[in-house]
Amino acid sequence: MQIVVIGAGQMGLGIVEVFKRVSIPCKVFDVNPKAVERARSLGVQAEVFNPEVTLGNTELIIEAIAENFQLKAKLWQSIASQITENMLVASNTSSISITWLASQVPYPEKFLGIHFMNPAPKISLVEIIPGMQTSVDTLGQAQKLMSQIGQEPIIVQDHPGFVVNKILIPMINEAISLLDNRTA
Repeated sequence: MQIVVIGAGQMGLGIVEVFKRVSIPCKVFDVNPKAVERARSLGVQAEVFNPEVTLGNTELIIEAIAENFQLKAKLWQSIASQITENMLVASNTSSISITWLASQVPYPEKFLGIHFMNPAPKISLVEIIPGMQTSVDTLGQAQKLMSQIGQEPIIVQDHPGFVVNKILIPMINEAISLLDNRTA
């Protein structure tokens, strides 16, 4: 299996580690040469990303760049011509609409969210988010793959925050409120 992760930050490298521990190699791309060097220092095959990057026989692409729709859309548009109907294409977004992102690429039926939690190697829960056009087959492939690599996939609807963040953010806010309101 050939996997490409785009984004060599904390999430991207965490996702790579999850695959690496079950002997599935990943290739990582990032626009930042320092991030690429850091990934290489950790034993990860990494290259500087540019729009002409060759995806070749990639079976799964996971985008794990900054949580910004314009950046993500620009990335998907830049590699759209290389995406084939045989690839699974995923975003690790924690809040951006999968349907919107899928509209940036050919074969939106092959596009979905695969949201790993942070830190990915320590938290096995993974949200799998189908967009409006994601096929049942694509959803099943992603769910099966996540189970095979030891993750706990849950299928959630494509709405802001998905499930985990919709629960987590109010809990964090309540904890801050309790801390703020305590008496000394």
